[in-house]
Amino acid sequence: MRFICIPGELAPLYLLELRDVPQLLRDMLDNQARQHILAGQFEAALSFVERVFSISWSKGDRHTAALALLYKADLFRSLLRWEEALEACSRASDWLRMVVTPTARYNEAIAAYLEGILHFALRADIKATQSFVLALELLGASGYYWNFEGYDKRVIDCQHLSQWITDIQDSQELPPDEFFVLVPVYELDNSHFARKDLIPIYPARISMPIEALCDDVESGNVPLNIDSLSLFEFRPQANYLIFRALLDGQWVKESRAGDMLLVEVISPAFLVNEIVLTTDRPFVRRGDGRVLSRPVKAPGDSEWVPRVIPRVLIRQDLEDGI
Repeated sequence: MRFICIPGELAPLYLLELRDVPQLLRDMLDNQARQHILAGQFEAALSFVERVFSISWSKGDRHTAALALLYKADLFRSLLRWEEALEACSRASDWLRMVVTPTARYNEAIAAYLEGILHFALRADIKATQSFVLALELLGASGYYWNFEGYDKRVIDCQHLSQWITDIQDSQELPPDEFFVLVPVYELDNSHFARKDLIPIYPARISMPIEALCDDVESGNVPLNIDSLSLFEFRPQANYLIFRALLDGQWVKESRAGDMLLVEVISPAFLVNEIVLTTDRPFVRRGDGRVLSRPVKAPGDSEWVPRVIPRVLIRQDLEDGI
């Protein structure tokens, strides 16, 4: 299996357009369900999404029902329930094709994107490619429509998502039998983090003979089951990002220009493209060893501290993975 660490701004459920959804149901999806998602309470979010699906289905509103299914599919992806995610995504796509509106075509593009991600994770490369090609085609048409309507945010979403899908497709050239995690790479650009790249990271371990530890433990104690040390131990339900250092000592004092810092995001609300740093040294270490970023501001929001844990510093000459 392969995994993709999807940035918050490119998560399928955040990209869906809900303008044609009745107000009450839109609030349930966009506010109540999303609040649970941001808190990592996926099962609670599912209960709201199920209610939206039941209500919309009973009223014959297939478009809203399809969007509820896509919410479910993305939540199932977060819960690693792959078969249920694919089934929900496929049903949603079928229903969206029956709705003849520009908004439905755009949401169909998001459905194809999500389906491609699911197939990619399951190593179904031919199906993933088919889904991604369809998504790119629909995003191109949607971009023209949103531009004509003057909906600049959606135009940018279409452009960013198209580039992201293309980057994922390029990674399909990697050896199919190897396990890796695709992680987005960001650089600090005019006080904002900008997504620049997508690279594969390979979980790795290094050998650690018992003899190397014996001098550092109390006399009479023999360490057992410590023959290796995780350099990077991937957790499927965690989210990871990479920050590329543009200067020596950026992010951590050990970094050199070009190095990449792999971090685990422990704040579900972390949206990198909206972050503005208030200091040039964003990380601080607490007494318990956890590293937090300093306060930042997101446009339109009060001060907000996304939490990240640095995991590995990748030297610039090792960009093909670790």
